[in-house]
Amino acid sequence: MLLPVCSSLFNALRPVFTRSASYGIVCGILVGMILSQGDTTLSNVYLSLTAFAPDAVKRYWSLEQVLRRRSWQVEDLIIAFTGFLLSIFPHGRFIADITHTTTQGKHQAARSYRKNPHFRKGYENQSKFLAGNDILSLALVVDETKENGRIQRYCFALGGILLRLSNKRRGEKQSLVRAIERIVPKGKTVLYDRGGNDAKTINRLAENYTYITRLNANAVFYSDRECKHKLDIKEDSRVAEKRKRENVYRSHHICYRKGVKKPVLVVAEWFYNRPKRRWRVVFYLCTNTDLESERVIEEYTLRRQIETTHGDSKLLTGFEDCRLRSKTSIEAWCCLSLMATGILEYLRWKLAQSFDLKHTTNGVLQTLRMHWYHPKNLTRGLVCSYLRHCLLRGQRNPETSGADFFTKNALEPLAT
Repeated sequence: MLLPVCSSLFNALRPVFTRSASYGIVCGILVGMILSQGDTTLSNVYLSLTAFAPDAVKRYWSLEQVLRRRSWQVEDLIIAFTGFLLSIFPHGRFIADITHTTTQGKHQAARSYRKNPHFRKGYENQSKFLAGNDILSLALVVDETKENGRIQRYCFALGGILLRLSNKRRGEKQSLVRAIERIVPKGKTVLYDRGGNDAKTINRLAENYTYITRLNANAVFYSDRECKHKLDIKEDSRVAEKRKRENVYRSHHICYRKGVKKPVLVVAEWFYNRPKRRWRVVFYLCTNTDLESERVIEEYTLRRQIETTHGDSKLLTGFEDCRLRSKTSIEAWCCLSLMATGILEYLRWKLAQSFDLKHTTNGVLQTLRMHWYHPKNLTRGLVCSYLRHCLLRGQRNPETSGADFFTKNALEPLAT
């Protein structure tokens, strides 16, 4: 029994909902996203959920109505999930990133357009641009030290928020900052990509967070608060040219930028490109001037973990398989899809804490009869397959079914 281990997680989401029926259906959608195979559409979620718990959802349209006519807010659901994870992992770092979801039908709402990466000139029945929506996704990265000294990293997807404005000049970044200020607790570390290196974003996030981002190679810095004397950090490239034997050269500077109220720490990192025989510089900005340069770069490299989370969400929990039309339903579906990926990561962490041999990597592979695949650690895909095997192959009590399965049937934890 793996799913009752998450009973405490589902209980943490209960205060968000005013009606117990909505709470049970939303928990059912999360479980159905994990159990569905193939395209994770709303129909497949309903079929997989009724196969597991026939009494959980009696009507198909109740799944769509709880997303379209919802009285609960997506941000409140993310805050509840974040609070549950922070009670277990108080020293986690937050990652913010914008991902895109493409439309699945001409009647589906779309607020942005991006280039089609699979476009080939001369091919028919294709488009240069893809219509879709911009989703602000948040994740929590946690490092855990094992007994042998090895560090195991977990990336919990917290959820996503639909960015209301498609025009960046009208305040898309400000709506992004407001969402971060409401969800992420004060004093935490926030990692963001190069889209958030403007002065307004840095000023607002520097007040309550340790904000780390990446700057463009043509960024301008100043040595005084009035921003009159430029600071040419690239002059250190002459020093770097004398050290061609080393592949990487780093330097840190406390400087100012136009529009930024406080001094910031800028870390410059040079890479020597041997084929082109030249040095390439990358700038990292941190609002905490007390951090070391190696620590700033190490923290920013954690931002890549969310890209794997996006891939798993689109592959396992149906982030891009949305067939809904309204903006309210699309936002709720994307949030629940990312949250289902976070629940899979929580189950992966729970399996790693277990002392049962069935829950080890080799035990899971033997249960699934996957002898050709030998990973070093459990992945979200293996956990999802193992959960389907345990729940849909008769390894459950048939008497425990229905919506109350997620709250009242709290069994013993895996770690014994």
